[in-house]
Amino acid sequence: MYPNIRRAIDGARGKLTILAHDDDLIAPSYVEHLLRAFNRLDGLTLAISRQGDYEHPGGARADACIYCPAPAYLAAYIFTGGSFTFSSFCAKTDALKKTDISLNAPYGKVTDVPFMFQMLEPAEASCVLAWPFVKYRLHDGQDCVDYATGPTAEEWLNLTGFYKKIFDAAGERFKWFFALQSLRHVRIGWRDWCRCEHNRMTYRQYLRLARQKGLLSFTSRVLGALLRGKISHFLQRRLVKFTQTNY
Repeated sequence: MYPNIRRAIDGARGKLTILAHDDDLIAPSYVEHLLRAFNRLDGLTLAISRQGDYEHPGGARADACIYCPAPAYLAAYIFTGGSFTFSSFCAKTDALKKTDISLNAPYGKVTDVPFMFQMLEPAEASCVLAWPFVKYRLHDGQDCVDYATGPTAEEWLNLTGFYKKIFDAAGERFKWFFALQSLRHVRIGWRDWCRCEHNRMTYRQYLRLARQKGLLSFTSRVLGALLRGKISHFLQRRLVKFTQTNY
């Protein structure tokens, strides 16, 4: 997959490149909304599609986007939103050409996330999370659906650690984001992504591995057990304080 993506990006000649998967259904107005966002938001490098409505792709809040002034804000949104808050994305071609996608191989099937963050310059790049425009996972029997080809537990925990690096470097407020949601994210990984390993690893062993990697502190476990993931939307809307942009 990686050499194919690299070859396609290197051969791109336009200003914008859409990286899509074979199981993405593009909503009729998707390109229109992307172009409108890039034309109206200064400094925009990356536009990411949130998971679309399975019955009516692009039907929910298709006139709005959430503007993220820095990679840490985007990381907070994706992390607090769970594992399906993103799909295909569109980016400026020159930024994509500078990205070394070979570094993302250790993250397995969840490679899109580090790919997106790696291409953003922390000091100046901004990004927008587009509201649902793309329908994702069109067919059954792929990735975690059949428990056969999803990321391994190690790969999922590596991705969780990737978020932790971003939050740790972004200040105290983002450290609390990680503490609030890390246990929930680890649980999502085990339930939705790592079932292919359930015959080789118990949930207790999986949690022990997460603690060994420094991903489940005592604070994280207590907050996660108390909140049970219900803080997600509050974090997305209030703590992160995204600018809601109608365009």
